[in-house]
Amino acid sequence: MATVPNIRALTTNQTGSLTAQSTNFNANPNGTTTAGSLGILQFWNSISATVPIITSISGGGTWVKIDSSVNGTTASEVWYCANMTAVSSITVTPALSITGGWNFGEFTGVLDTSPLDSSAKANTASSSWSFTCGPTTTSTDPRHLVIECDAPQNGGKGGGGTTPSGFTNLQTGGSGSTHGYLNYRVRVATSNQTESATVSGSSASSSAVTSIIAVFRPVSTLIQQRQVVTAQSGSPITVTAPLANSRQILAVSWGQSGGTPSGAGAITQTGTSWTRIGIIQGTGGMAEIWYSAVCTGSEGTSLTLTNGGVSSVYSEWTGLATSGSLVDQSATANTANAAGTGPTTVTSATITPTTGNQLIICPLSGYINNKSGTWGTLTGGFFSLGNVTAGGPSINCAFKVIASAASSSTSSALNPTLSTNTSPSYIASFFQSGGSSAEESRLMLMGVGS
Repeated sequence: MATVPNIRALTTNQTGSLTAQSTNFNANPNGTTTAGSLGILQFWNSISATVPIITSISGGGTWVKIDSSVNGTTASEVWYCANMTAVSSITVTPALSITGGWNFGEFTGVLDTSPLDSSAKANTASSSWSFTCGPTTTSTDPRHLVIECDAPQNGGKGGGGTTPSGFTNLQTGGSGSTHGYLNYRVRVATSNQTESATVSGSSASSSAVTSIIAVFRPVSTLIQQRQVVTAQSGSPITVTAPLANSRQILAVSWGQSGGTPSGAGAITQTGTSWTRIGIIQGTGGMAEIWYSAVCTGSEGTSLTLTNGGVSSVYSEWTGLATSGSLVDQSATANTANAAGTGPTTVTSATITPTTGNQLIICPLSGYINNKSGTWGTLTGGFFSLGNVTAGGPSINCAFKVIASAASSSTSSALNPTLSTNTSPSYIASFFQSGGSSAEESRLMLMGVGS
């Protein structure tokens, strides 16, 4: 069974137009980039087929040119920056006068060192055009990110072109006689794949079209999400039979706000054992996280919580440590607000990871439905793993994968927000884990909110 890479497009994509631009200019993202991410910059020039288009790029880290493509009087170029730092400004030095534009895109879940697997380029000149860019050489990982950037002149796709089949358009730039398109897809497969993109469209007059395709390796080669099950108001929780060597994680939200926190008490599943790594109680409720022993593949498909459940998010992961201690350090932070006065964020807890890859899971709990609220926007590169909006305590389980240990040495990048109508408080706890061998030296960083 193929697993889904934790590769995600972030929301900082942006575009800009250039007219006879021969001096330095800014190709800034739409907001601040996420530390550890992959940055992509596409450039196109509609009045010259001369390359290179760009001499250098600064801001966010080291930028590397993937390739240039030329046809007729148009040219395009694509650059990438691995393991970006958090920046809001990127400076570009042009190699010649540019009339065209640029597109910026950002992705998380890609290797932070030597992520480029392979690339290819193609071009055509026709008023009605359809051509294939690629194939690339065989990818070294069956799960990867594919970027395709094309730049038609004289209207191009504005005159009736389409996004290549299987791709999603992340950013479109340009107007009038020149356009640029940044497209992507995440490949999920069980064997190595070659990649190509069929680019097609038409315009009222002759078009010169260029295309560049590139494949990037995922950090999630070792850490994969296999299944997610959300539940509320009790147990048992029904799941798909776990895979051998996987780990199961259960985050639970409770309504208890006083007395001794008891939580689930115990989790029963045929064929394995569960360990609680954190139980936290605040003024607005309580939450906890449990993990299973390394699965053998013969576990049962039903989980029972001794004390019953309120709201929970179950997930199964492959690629986490299968020997040694799973948890070796933690830190907590507590922020309390009056009901309905959110959003609230946790920024003070600190951890010190010692190696990458890392999985970060942060469940947030709150009285969403009771307060007629909704979850706030997740920031800092987090995505929702699963959520439950119940009549009492609700839960929104956020996650991301980071390739660099330094990317999460503190929780300052962890900034998921609650609704303006949630519980009075929540607490986050962070945990780090790693295996005892080089093969299993992977980190899992988890947080609990209540």
